[in-house]
Amino acid sequence: MKKQTIIILSIIIILLAAITVDVLFFKNIYKETLVQYLIDFFKNEEPTVSEDEEVLVEEEFIALSDKELLNWKTYNSEKFGFEIKYPIGWTRAFSPTEFSESVAFSSPPESIYIGEELIISPKVVIAIVSSENTENLSIEAAAEEVKERFQRLEYELISENKVLFKNISAQKIIFSDEKTDIVYYVLIKNNKAYKISAEVFKEQEASVSLFKKIISTFNF
Repeated sequence: MKKQTIIILSIIIILLAAITVDVLFFKNIYKETLVQYLIDFFKNEEPTVSEDEEVLVEEEFIALSDKELLNWKTYNSEKFGFEIKYPIGWTRAFSPTEFSESVAFSSPPESIYIGEELIISPKVVIAIVSSENTENLSIEAAAEEVKERFQRLEYELISENKVLFKNISAQKIIFSDEKTDIVYYVLIKNNKAYKISAEVFKEQEASVSLFKKIISTFNF
């Protein structure tokens, strides 16, 4: 009887040991599977953007070569903290006030055909209007002022969207009439408003490339 009891106890101990090993084994498998699942889940999960969050794309311009820069001048605004480069031979017009500053750069006048009409005019005009943001306008409000002004001049609003201009949130607006296209960037930095525009004649790809090169040199 005693011998049978010992045998039964031995069997029970062996069974308990086996069950414990199995539990630990399957527990480890489950744990490893769960960990691997979570790793795969987060690795394959695509980033989500809430409906209220905007993803802004940096504007792409055309960088100047060192050789091109040798023949360009630099305009520096100490009051509004920016600089921009422009080609030698261009005309620069400057108009400062107590709270603002306007500067425009015009290419030399050339003969341009718009359809059958001959026009003698600069192919590219770039203007920068800077002002103290005394009214604490938002970018959207400042952009509205620009849109109202050009709509009064009977320009067509082609598009409007938010972009990153030199890593700063800006409103990009494009206007058009029969002869020219105008690109506007409206941004606010350090409580100062900047309206940067370029006017180019239609179907002048070289002028568009030149405008992008000039704007690429704008820096705060």
